[in-house]
Amino acid sequence: MNAAASSLIEAIKYSFGADPYTYPPGTTGTDWDNIPSGATSWLKYGSGGVSSWGSLCGVPNGCIAVLNMMNWHGAFADQIMYYACQAEFPLRGLHDIYLSDPWVTDSHDPNYLGPEPLPDDEVLAYTVANSPLCHVSVSRWAYAAKVSMTATTPYATAHKTDRCAKVAASVASFVAGLINGETSSLTMPAITAGCYDCHKTSSLPAQQGKMDCGYCHTDFRPHTDVSKNLVIEDVWTEDGAGNAKDTFAGGDTIVCKLKFSVMGPGTCFVKTVKSKAKNACGGKILGLPMNQTVMSGTNIWAWSGTVPGGCSGAAKVIMNLNAFDYQGGSLLAKAKKNYNFVIA
Repeated sequence: MNAAASSLIEAIKYSFGADPYTYPPGTTGTDWDNIPSGATSWLKYGSGGVSSWGSLCGVPNGCIAVLNMMNWHGAFADQIMYYACQAEFPLRGLHDIYLSDPWVTDSHDPNYLGPEPLPDDEVLAYTVANSPLCHVSVSRWAYAAKVSMTATTPYATAHKTDRCAKVAASVASFVAGLINGETSSLTMPAITAGCYDCHKTSSLPAQQGKMDCGYCHTDFRPHTDVSKNLVIEDVWTEDGAGNAKDTFAGGDTIVCKLKFSVMGPGTCFVKTVKSKAKNACGGKILGLPMNQTVMSGTNIWAWSGTVPGGCSGAAKVIMNLNAFDYQGGSLLAKAKKNYNFVIA
């Protein structure tokens, strides 16, 4: 929390004319000069999900607190929370950005910001939290990275610290973009939005929240509409570097990704059925044969391959999912979603 909030505060000061290459930084002639950051920040309490309680992640907490000082929290808070929940962290390339800025790489410089970030090929895992809670975010990453949450070895500490530091940098950068006029259209997960069909604040039972309900509520037996048990939230394509892309040429690496959510009594078996990515001539680019036992909540699956040459034009991903009862094998729900892309 302190890192994200302090970096935003300092960036705002520099936008008013403070010189980042002097120490201490120059004054701005504004009220921002009176707001402490760094070691004396007001916002250090948010570390570890508020004093290590594992509740609201300190990164969006701190960023929205800074916006609150500007009376902008209402305009951007939802997008910041969605981004913290839905982005795949830690973002790639931060090590290269760090090395490109001489201000932060010289440990003899009084403005030195700390240890060098780990390069991408040394990062142990990239995960999507699907939750604003510190406990869920870090634990999900630690499980994927095979790092014990309680380990205190230099290896474990370095990787956990690197991950949280990059989350802070990524979200703070996202917020700076919003302040500077960039737009974001992230939305509530479809599986959560569906809960509002019944759970409205104008009628009982009611709920107040925008989190992925499946992380805490794993027993949905009172729900009789099985069509809500399986929701395809998004289908998209990327290049080999992980950048979203919808136009490819022959020989390009293509990655197809699927984000889906399951609501049900704990566990079910989900599989793709007759799903494929095909070119303009109808030929299959990627078969999507994946099946897996999943817990209630949100999941991301990915497939990769090479775009064949010889057929250009409109192309399509056809995605069909079936969810089965893990114990009895009976079909619980179906979901279908298509995604269009282009082969140039």
